[in-house]
Amino acid sequence: MDTVYSEAVGVLVYLGEHTAGSQMLFEELAETERLLKESQVEKLRIDQRPRPSKTIIRELELLLERPWFRRVWVLQEVYVNRSVTFQCGPHTASYIALFSLYNNNNNNNNVVQDPTVLAMRLDLVGRPDLRSPQLHLWLLLYRSKQV
Repeated sequence: MDTVYSEAVGVLVYLGEHTAGSQMLFEELAETERLLKESQVEKLRIDQRPRPSKTIIRELELLLERPWFRRVWVLQEVYVNRSVTFQCGPHTASYIALFSLYNNNNNNNNVVQDPTVLAMRLDLVGRPDLRSPQLHLWLLLYRSKQV
C-alpha cells in the first residue's frame, strides 16, 4: 500500500460529517493555510501568530478523536504522500495546515497533549537514522503499540 499512496497525486481523508464546531475549526484551518502560503511568498513568520483560542483547541481535540486518527494503518497515507487533504463534511484542509495548528503554528508546543495521535506526530521524518520510508513506517507502527 505504501507504493499506492506514494505514487498518488494526493490523498483525501474523509473524516465524516461536519458539526458547527468543526466548521469553525476548518475556517481557522483555512486561515492557517492562507498564512502558510503567504509566509512562503513573503517570508512572513507564521510562528508569530497567537495561540489558537480555547474553543478552537477544543474543536481540534474533538476532530482528533474521530476514528481515522486512532487507526495505526493510516500512517502510511500521511507519511508517504505529502499532499494529504482532510475533509469534514464540505470543508477541507491540508495536512500541513492541520499540523501547523496542532503544533501551535510551528512553535513546537503542541496545543493538544494527546500522545496517541500518531498521524500528527511525524516529527521523526528528518532523523538521519530513518533513511527509508519503510523503516520509518515500521518504527512508527512499533512505537504505536507502546502508547
